[in-house]
Amino acid sequence: MLNHPNVSVIHEVGESADGTVFIAMEYIEGVTLSQARSSRTMETAEILDIAIQASDALDEAHNRGITHRDIKSANIMLTPRGHVKVLDFGLAKVHVTDPEGEVDGDTNLKTSPGLVMGTCSYMSPEQALGRPTDGRSDLFSLGIVLYELLTGHLPFVGRTTSETIEKISHTQPDPIARFNYSIPPELERIIRKLLEKEPSRRYQSARELVVDLKNLKRDSSSGEVATASPRRRVRMIFAAIATTLILIAGATFVWKRRPTTARTAIDSIAVLPFVNVGKDPETEYLSDGISESIINNLTQIASLRVTPRSTVFRYKGKEIDPPAVAKELNVRAVLSGRVHQRGEMLSVQTELVDTQTNSQIWGERYNRKVSDALALQEEISKQISDKLRVRLAGVEQQRIDRRGTDDPEAYQMYLKGRHHWSKRTGEDLHKALGYFQRAVDRDPDFALAHVGIGDSYALMEQYADARSSEIVPKAEEAIRRALAIDEGIAEAHATLGLIYHNTWQWERAEAEFKRAIELNPNYPTAYHWYNISLRSVGRVDEALKVIRKAQQLDPLSMIIGTNVVDVLTILGRYDEAIATAQKYLELDPKYAQLLGVLGVTYSLAGRHEEAITTTATAVETSGQVSEQLANLGHAYAYAGRREEALKTIETLKGRFEKKRALGFHLAIVYSALGDRDRAFEWLEHDLAEPNGLMSELKTEVRFIKLHSDPRFAAVLREMKYK
Repeated sequence: MLNHPNVSVIHEVGESADGTVFIAMEYIEGVTLSQARSSRTMETAEILDIAIQASDALDEAHNRGITHRDIKSANIMLTPRGHVKVLDFGLAKVHVTDPEGEVDGDTNLKTSPGLVMGTCSYMSPEQALGRPTDGRSDLFSLGIVLYELLTGHLPFVGRTTSETIEKISHTQPDPIARFNYSIPPELERIIRKLLEKEPSRRYQSARELVVDLKNLKRDSSSGEVATASPRRRVRMIFAAIATTLILIAGATFVWKRRPTTARTAIDSIAVLPFVNVGKDPETEYLSDGISESIINNLTQIASLRVTPRSTVFRYKGKEIDPPAVAKELNVRAVLSGRVHQRGEMLSVQTELVDTQTNSQIWGERYNRKVSDALALQEEISKQISDKLRVRLAGVEQQRIDRRGTDDPEAYQMYLKGRHHWSKRTGEDLHKALGYFQRAVDRDPDFALAHVGIGDSYALMEQYADARSSEIVPKAEEAIRRALAIDEGIAEAHATLGLIYHNTWQWERAEAEFKRAIELNPNYPTAYHWYNISLRSVGRVDEALKVIRKAQQLDPLSMIIGTNVVDVLTILGRYDEAIATAQKYLELDPKYAQLLGVLGVTYSLAGRHEEAITTTATAVETSGQVSEQLANLGHAYAYAGRREEALKTIETLKGRFEKKRALGFHLAIVYSALGDRDRAFEWLEHDLAEPNGLMSELKTEVRFIKLHSDPRFAAVLREMKYK
């Protein structure tokens, strides 16, 4: 549809003989604006010329009914002759009008309402919030590009995606003159207008923008507008000098106030997923396992804050810029590595960077046999602790020195088990269990492998529709074997706490969680599970403090975020719970556990259609697990759609007969329908067989309609609640 000198030309769209769909487009020699900006300083006159050409390209697209939706410096190229080419209309939205001029819809890309598309840092407010967009959204994004070219900074940057969106939607950018005092005031006004939050306050068309830019270029060339006035430049220079002096004085004061040891010690680190250079899925466990083992070793150092695995593994498979990662995770040091296996030989290249000084602290290449992977990860973690200048207490050094096993094959089996366990699906839990068992068969004294067996069984009720009576004894047996070998394993105590909690042994559960936290204060899962135990016995305010601590340690963990929402819902803080859930869903829109909890919160808040839509998505993304089916039935019941709720009950009854659902699940739907008698009948089924869900009965919001019934208190007494 487009034929414009500043838009890359598409010559053909076709399909090859082997079925590959392709686009043949013009070859453009040059660099993207992001590359140009990073390699040299761009003069204001050149940036103005780029702005005119890019605006003209957008004017042509918008007149054709096309909204680009992904304008950014990486999608605009500059040829050696200074010609601009706008690229990548892959997310473009095409508006087609009928003969009467009404919009007919998107023709090339069917998207759901509320779907966020584009690159976060360059989005307009309406785009970031999933609202309808038009050409004015592209103009906002172009304003970001121009701001970046003129200042060397993006106007809206947060530590997380949700924080960036918040700044785009509500925060004004720093004045351009703060970074570039030579910019003409008129150009600053133009960019300020492009970056207006409300589309109605921006330029209403790219043609208006082109006119203003060309007028500015004409006036600048004739000398009518050069730069800021001399008086304004003097004010800005003095302001910049004053700001700099204040910053230097403040930094000097803080630096001098710090203890001498703190000036050199590094107290926080992120160990990024090591890259599997060969990309062989059969050796993926090695790169993941080495990364995870180093994380586990370093968390034993109380004075060192280590970013948890669940957070750093979000960077797996992505291009990584250590300073950017450090800023986002709020750490001082970043360790990255590359693993390459050739036959029986393993090559590991590591680099430890101090992102505060942007300098390499340490780097090393290791060549070992695959069988030496265990010794290798221990060697790396020890060298890191030395290079971080952390003084290790004797007990911490002993924890790092724990080898666990001297059998290389047993350790490889353990790494493979953890690789599958972390995926949290029923199929992967069974695979993990097999690998952990093989590790134990090789070395019966391998404590961590016994913990792996216990962890696998402990999660099967939630992710594999297993019954507590079948899995709890096996989980407890494995954990007790691990503790008999090594009593000081924090993970084993945390898992034992979960087992006690799920079997209604409240005091013993709390003691194990406290022991796990004592052994490893940086282990977020211990706080996560301890919070569940606290709220289950009615100590909800304490539970909120504990889950906030887990959130602080692992801010990107979806399951920890889900638990924050859960506690807020129990406290009746529905609006806060919903807002928190929506922020986490920006990280993973299909996370079933969070969708289910959010659906229940919507129902309690009276937002019934949103509850049904959300819980239906949870059912689909979870693979139809029984708990999410119960949440969907709960949503139907609260919305007054009795027939659909009853159909859900019939499905759950069939699952119950096959031991794939609990009485608890059926009681949820009956309670929501107001049928107390049947709800209590199904709860009676579970009283005879403890399970993890029943352990949360006391504060379970899905049973609000039962709380005033005397039978509810009787059930709690039978479960020996405090």
